[in-house]
Amino acid sequence: MLRLNRSDHRALSTLQPLSASLIAVRPVVRRCWGAVVELASDVYFGRTIGHADVSTALGLTDDGGPYSAELSRIRNGGAPGSFTVTRPVV
Repeated sequence: MLRLNRSDHRALSTLQPLSASLIAVRPVVRRCWGAVVELASDVYFGRTIGHADVSTALGLTDDGGPYSAELSRIRNGGAPGSFTVTRPVV
């Protein structure tokens, strides 16, 4: 059973309703939760993470740059690792 002390009650009473931006990002965080946990663990244990680490945790093969088809798929409802991106032959 979870017991809250007085300071916990005070902290909970000061919480503001979720902002629109937090509500908007919630589905993406849910889809990417495995990567979030992996990266948070690295940070917790003192490791510095960068763009390459995030790309690896998300399973990106296109480096996750501004025109990343894989990041676009994640933003639009796909979960990391649940899809494949076939690059056109030019």
